[in-house]
Amino acid sequence: MRFGWCCFLVVAQLGCVAGALGGEVDADYQVSEIPYNLRDISVSGTEIVLGDDQVSGAIPLGFAVDYYGSFYTQVYVSSNGFITFNSGSGSGCCSGLPIPSPGGINNFIAGFWEDLNPSNGGTIRYQTLGTPPNREFVVGFYQVEHFRGNSPVEMEMIIKEGTGVVELQYTTATTSGESDHSVGVESISGVFGTQVDFGTGFSYTTEGRLLTPGGAEGEPESVARFAVDKVFDDLNPAEVEVTIQCNTGLPLSQSASIAAGDGVVFVVTDFVDGELDCVIAEDPTPSGYEAHYSNNGGVTFPGLENCAYESVSFGAANACVIRNELQRVFVTVTKTWVDENPGFDTLNYAEASYDCVNEQFGVQAFGSLEFVGDGAVDGFFLFPHWDGSTECEVSETVLEGGVEVDDGDCQSLPVAPGEGAECTIVNTRLYEGIPTLGSYGLALLALLMLGVGLAFARRPF
Repeated sequence: MRFGWCCFLVVAQLGCVAGALGGEVDADYQVSEIPYNLRDISVSGTEIVLGDDQVSGAIPLGFAVDYYGSFYTQVYVSSNGFITFNSGSGSGCCSGLPIPSPGGINNFIAGFWEDLNPSNGGTIRYQTLGTPPNREFVVGFYQVEHFRGNSPVEMEMIIKEGTGVVELQYTTATTSGESDHSVGVESISGVFGTQVDFGTGFSYTTEGRLLTPGGAEGEPESVARFAVDKVFDDLNPAEVEVTIQCNTGLPLSQSASIAAGDGVVFVVTDFVDGELDCVIAEDPTPSGYEAHYSNNGGVTFPGLENCAYESVSFGAANACVIRNELQRVFVTVTKTWVDENPGFDTLNYAEASYDCVNEQFGVQAFGSLEFVGDGAVDGFFLFPHWDGSTECEVSETVLEGGVEVDDGDCQSLPVAPGEGAECTIVNTRLYEGIPTLGSYGLALLALLMLGVGLAFARRPF
């Protein structure tokens, strides 16, 4: 079920691209010069250790940002002076490119993209500053050298919470004269972008730039966006129903069906700035799974029942990640004994083995069981496959003669998420074990008995 953008009761649902939710739009960034205001996280920030031409792993922003119509909660930092929202991005060696350029690196913010090399000196750090809804995510390059070790760069790239406003601050950034360098922003496809500078003929000293999407003033829209992403940790493709409920605005409540890898963006309008409260949750949580909620890139932990947002302001862009974690189930095996020899006195002991498989991954679980006494119970835990194809075989190892085993109830035993399974193995101890003789043994026994009878008939009176 998919919804298009509307002007009222708005829900937009699109595929998940590089961790983003939403559709690419031309943000039409406006560039303005602003006073020098270095945040200077050179001591307080978390260091990113990168060598020449390297890209960091995912770094959480601490909030959601709307960038060219998509919502992101993490970035990747290149040693060559830019940050990108794309996982698996190249490092941008060994010079910047004109902006926009559909080929090569895309979906980036270039503070000073050139052939930099932190292995030669300097540090790269990041930190989230401020309080909601006005937080800033800062990536700072502090005295980072060029590849040949000259003209160190000190600058910061700053992403502002929600609306995608970008600030660039420079203590010093001069060209090495050996390669082109780029400053600006570019969309995920490389079709849209705003170039601040490009080439080798410019440098910055104690100055700043502000890049504002949609207009120079950067006034926030009188709407709030809530991006929801769905994850199954076992790759279950099932759809779930997610709902947003708010205390004011339009809509007060709205639902959409999404699957893992899909996303939905709820847009709320007509509310009082700073007085909007909303919660987002899936209902119901799929059977056999536990829901984990992460609100605006925060810590995910079990027990949290929803993503909650309070005092939301105009223009806010929030993110909710719902992760369903598969729960293990228990397979119960019961042992019963039927004793046809009431005079037989023994401890009823048996062993069995189990083997569980599914069509996609093959063997899922295997092991052994032990039963002592009539009515004994043993079993095992299992993470069943989401498609219901998990089957278990439980077979007894016969340890005693004269015992007939019926384990048919435990063969091809289906196990589904949230359900578990149970079966019973019946052991019958036959009287003196005679009925357990095969056809050959029974024939031999008959001949023996016949022979005894003939001998008795020939005895003289």
